[in-house]
Amino acid sequence: MEHNPSTNPARRHNPDKVVMTPTHLAMMTPAQANAYLGISSTDNALKVSRSNGKLWGIAAPRFVKAGVRKVLYRTSDLDFFLQQFQTYGSNAEMYADPALHERFHGQEVVEA
Repeated sequence: MEHNPSTNPARRHNPDKVVMTPTHLAMMTPAQANAYLGISSTDNALKVSRSNGKLWGIAAPRFVKAGVRKVLYRTSDLDFFLQQFQTYGSNAEMYADPALHERFHGQEVVEA
């Protein structure tokens, strides 16, 4: 079976050059980290989180200060941040989760 570089999106334009996507990078710029987390490029959420220490109601992802103005994020730190969120199989399962209700509404759900 012959390898066809055009089937690999990272090699489509130049078969000798591999383009690293955010999921392959050990370190990311804030713009790459925004994309990785699904944050709009016009949203300053990561920048604000570096000041107040919170993103989406929990401790913000850790970052590296690599110079006077250079900020980087480790992929492993972003993955750790995302792993703190519960995953659900359906909206019904999500709405039945008392911890989610307490987190967003500030009160416990009391069973009737």
